[in-house]
Amino acid sequence: MQTDLSKFFENIYTHLLSQISITDSENSEKFKNYLLWLDEYNQKINDDHTKGIIQGPISSKISAELFQLSLDKKILRLIDKLNLDINFTSYVDDYRFFSKRNSDLELIKHHLIKLFRQYELSFNDSKFQIYKGFEIQKQAHLDRYPVIKTLTKGHISQFSFEDYTALRETIINVLAESDIPTAKAILSMVKNQVKNKNVKFKDNKVVISLMLFLIKITYVKPILFMHIYKVISVAVSTAIPAVRHKIWSTLFAELDYIEDSFSDTDLEVWYFYALGKAGTSKETSKIFSAYKKKKKQTDLSVLVLTVLLKQHSKQIKELNYKLLVWQIVVQTQINTGQEFLNPNGGSLSQNFG
Repeated sequence: MQTDLSKFFENIYTHLLSQISITDSENSEKFKNYLLWLDEYNQKINDDHTKGIIQGPISSKISAELFQLSLDKKILRLIDKLNLDINFTSYVDDYRFFSKRNSDLELIKHHLIKLFRQYELSFNDSKFQIYKGFEIQKQAHLDRYPVIKTLTKGHISQFSFEDYTALRETIINVLAESDIPTAKAILSMVKNQVKNKNVKFKDNKVVISLMLFLIKITYVKPILFMHIYKVISVAVSTAIPAVRHKIWSTLFAELDYIEDSFSDTDLEVWYFYALGKAGTSKETSKIFSAYKKKKKQTDLSVLVLTVLLKQHSKQIKELNYKLLVWQIVVQTQINTGQEFLNPNGGSLSQNFG
């Protein structure tokens, strides 16, 4: 049986986070303080609303995961109580239940609706489906696009404009059909081809055209960002210095848009990972300066800073100490639920830096 929750993030009541229990008595107080902090933080970034959490920020993903783990525990108890022969998996708002008996699935369906109603959550009725055997999986349809067979399986000593055009048109057609599995498969195969040096980039203009095209896809189809930035990363790793610098310049030009539109998302982290990988130590320092200029000191993402760290970058080295102190301050606040005051006024987290 497969189903998913309707508007999961929008319907999470933030105060429910602080009600999650923990069996580890030794760390229960710390965990409770953390949940209280998470409850308040979700409200602060959402205009003090207690209903719903914003999608995108890492904090929201952590909150949703913790909330779902508590729901999973309740489902397990429900299955035991009803003495049902059922196993299940969950990922964010998606649930799959497995049983040898349809009657068990029908029964758990009835009780799940009642259970989730207590938390003002509901399932998508149209997606509540019981399959005989495993549900039909969406598969890639590479056979429909023979024009890129050489690119995905052959050997190309120099990636040409014709190769770029073929790949570009194929991906456009695939996305027009909303065939995400095929798009992911194509990008994965291209990545492996580049990684194994079966496809080589030597023409600056063609490479830049490809990079720009791939980057723009992440803006309209964020679901593909990880596959795309993996392609970009391996292209950087295998490119000659001149091409590598061109890729870096192309990526760097997108920094403002990334921060304005995708701040605090996984896409942002992958972007900086590829950008940092493409840059020299001097260019990495330039990245950090631009990033710091766009953000407040307290808003700097630890994940972004981590992927930018390079031991031979003097400016990044100087940041390490501040970052370490900042992490200690934040972690202590999480553990104690207290704000540390700065002698100059305000909390240390507000005045740090």
